[in-house]
Amino acid sequence: KRAPQRQIFPVAAILLLLLFTWWRFSPQTYSTEASQPRNEPFDPFSKSSRTQNNAYSQTMVVASITREDTSWILRELSDINHAIYIADDPTARLHPVANKGRESMAYLTYIIDHYHNLSDATIFTHSTQDAWHNNDLFDFDLSRMVRAVSNEHVHRVGFFNLRCHHESGCPDHIQLFAKDHHDKIEEGVFAEVWADLHGPDVPIPPVLAAACCSQFAVSRERLQSIPLARWEKYRQWLLDTPLTDEISGRIWEFTWHYILTGEPVVCPRVDHCYCDGYGICFEGEGELMSWLVMKEVEMLAKETQKEFKERGKDTGTIDYRLWQRIQRPALKWLYKASVRGMDPRTRAVLSGRGDEWRKGDGY
Repeated sequence: KRAPQRQIFPVAAILLLLLFTWWRFSPQTYSTEASQPRNEPFDPFSKSSRTQNNAYSQTMVVASITREDTSWILRELSDINHAIYIADDPTARLHPVANKGRESMAYLTYIIDHYHNLSDATIFTHSTQDAWHNNDLFDFDLSRMVRAVSNEHVHRVGFFNLRCHHESGCPDHIQLFAKDHHDKIEEGVFAEVWADLHGPDVPIPPVLAAACCSQFAVSRERLQSIPLARWEKYRQWLLDTPLTDEISGRIWEFTWHYILTGEPVVCPRVDHCYCDGYGICFEGEGELMSWLVMKEVEMLAKETQKEFKERGKDTGTIDYRLWQRIQRPALKWLYKASVRGMDPRTRAVLSGRGDEWRKGDGY
């Protein structure tokens, strides 16, 4: 009868370890008393909290298939222009010329069909609102990410990968000359298709790396810097290649950043990505990592709470500790980071471009 209780101990031990890590390395100036009203916690990702510069037009291009629910886009992002492609329904109003290459065929089709009429910023995404590869800081919610994307940042840098975290992609995911490809099947064919995609005179880089998973924002100028004929060539390659849907899609997943930046490795610092790209500015990598530890503590606390409930245990103490010691300071910390990101100069400095900023510059 004691065995079920013992099963709780590993989770509780990890919880205590992470809680100690957060306490040890987090800024001590953040008390457990949040500055926001307790019954109305601040949400820096809500429509009312994130404002965009209306001088920039924006379109969200979504790659989907019939069975996927895209109703969340109309519900959460109704004020953002969108184009939802349904790859496996040739009768849909918007559909790519073929269902191949995962999301890449929809993206290429949109670029080609709208090449002369693009928005200032185009955001290319999957159709799933909640996914593991969405950003942790946004609770893995794609609608919050799209809402927070800085059009100013997209305009300035040209290409912005929506995923800030390096796991699954950075710093050296595709080794083009590796002999052992492990579970990365696409790695073994990259060198073979390189000349077809980029031309025989373009040298093959030893490494291709970017945060996964083919969700990014691009400025009109950057998309149009590549001739329409070349975009059409890329799509024709995808139509003609004997590679499977999965492998051709993976090829494109680690090709987009190279085509749109000319750089084989695009792995910006995580805190810079959040600050410059989304306006959530922590004071360095250390502070951001501490906040993420705090979120991990919260998740483990919820798991422990759930297990206690399943075993009929009293959860009152766990509830108190969860809200008082984790959620309130986490919200206050996030609130301060969001407010910090509203100042253009602070944003520039914390994003590593302080030397470039001049008075009067925007975000």
